[in-house]
Amino acid sequence: MEPLAVKEKIMELSAELNQADIDGAARERLMAELVDWCEAYFRLYNQLKAVPKLVV
Repeated sequence: MEPLAVKEKIMELSAELNQADIDGAARERLMAELVDWCEAYFRLYNQLKAVPKLVV
């Protein structure tokens, strides 16, 4: 997994979650996916100690 791609995916999911017009089920799915990507980001961080700064 490429650290920058993981960061971009997290930013994309965060933007989707900020939309007011999504229903509860979609929000729940996006939150679960966001958690998975954040866990992947921190696994990469622990391995590399040099991943792109994450600001959400």
